[in-house]
Amino acid sequence: MRDVTTNSGNASIVRAIIALGGSLGLAVIAEGVESTEQTEYLRALGCDPSRAI
Repeated sequence: MRDVTTNSGNASIVRAIIALGGSLGLAVIAEGVESTEQTEYLRALGCDPSRAI
């Protein structure tokens, strides 16, 4: 989650992991969420914020 809202490379990896997990029917859990901005970013990608740790 480090720099996910400011680093396009990290953001691409996060988007890909969430998409892969979703396509496989898996729950994706985000670790290291430290800010509201990161939580909102995950929510926008379709990640359930209650699953973000």
